[in-house]
Amino acid sequence: MPRSASTDTKRHDSTLPSFCGVAEFAALAGVSSSSTVTNWRRRFEDYPRNVQDLAMGPLYLEDDCLAFLARHHRSAPGAG
Repeated sequence: MPRSASTDTKRHDSTLPSFCGVAEFAALAGVSSSSTVTNWRRRFEDYPRNVQDLAMGPLYLEDDCLAFLARHHRSAPGAG
């Protein structure tokens, strides 16, 4: 049986950066609502710059999101 892309770990190129959308950003922050993340975009000057706009919304570098969360003392539960 062929493996799907979601289960084939050999398809991930570790040299590529990790990306996230608003929902993933919310999960990294440990908040249940992506509207919280959208509000941060309006409230904080240092909010991560999106690298691409897609139909699903803005796309961010995960490292930029994590750095933002660290600067604002936010992280997912158990992440530190």
